Amino acid sequence: MGKIQIGASIFNSADLEQEFYLYKHYGFDYIELCLKDTMEPGLNTLNMLRQFNEILPIKVGHLTDIIIDRSDINNKAEYIKMMGALNTVKTMVIHWYSDHTDAIQFFDKIEALNTLNKVAADSGIVLTVENTTESTWGFEEVFKYLPEISMTLDVGHANLYENHDKAVEFISAFATRIQNVHLHDNFGGDKPIWDLHLPIGVGNINFADTINALKNMNYSSTITLEIYCNDKSYYDISRQKIKAMINS
Repeated sequence: MGKIQIGASIFNSADLEQEFYLYKHYGFDYIELCLKDTMEPGLNTLNMLRQFNEILPIKVGHLTDIIIDRSDINNKAEYIKMMGALNTVKTMVIHWYSDHTDAIQFFDKIEALNTLNKVAADSGIVLTVENTTESTWGFEEVFKYLPEISMTLDVGHANLYENHDKAVEFISAFATRIQNVHLHDNFGGDKPIWDLHLPIGVGNINFADTINALKNMNYSSTITLEIYCNDKSYYDISRQKIKAMINS
């Protein structure tokens, strides 16, 4: 099995440079950067990210949710092109959100993702769709219309909205599509409020089962810790826990 890389997610940061240095100090392999609307795609942002890239490489970019609007799709395409220009970004992530999608919006989203997937491919990037509220059968329908698109498996989200953890089910169903993984903990639940993004080991998710399933499929890509906490030392504690599971 190839080397699994462990990254840290950065979002809503008051000091991007400080966080890059902090996660380098903790021993992370890369950054997954959430591309907020306040970070406009363009040369100024690209030059700023190039400087941060020298501290710790950005390997994954996270787009905001799809809005069925031509200007939004064009804006996301510019984000993808900008990230491609960094030459370190291999993967982009976007949510699907089945519960926000009616029958008409389904095909509008399919069309939008097909457009963005072509832009990503031209930029040397793999576009991935992330599970939020879906079961595996819901994503099977998505992939039927998007045969060339890949997946980000969010293990925390897989523990929500049903009475059992679905992470291993997703791995079994979509092993060949999974190119990125998000890890964070919670206690389950059937509402968005329970999507707590806790440090690893604080909730009730059995991460050992998930890591073993990934190892059994010879997974060798990125695992991003997507934790919401003010005390960033929990990122380091979580990284050590996951690294120990990978190496066991």
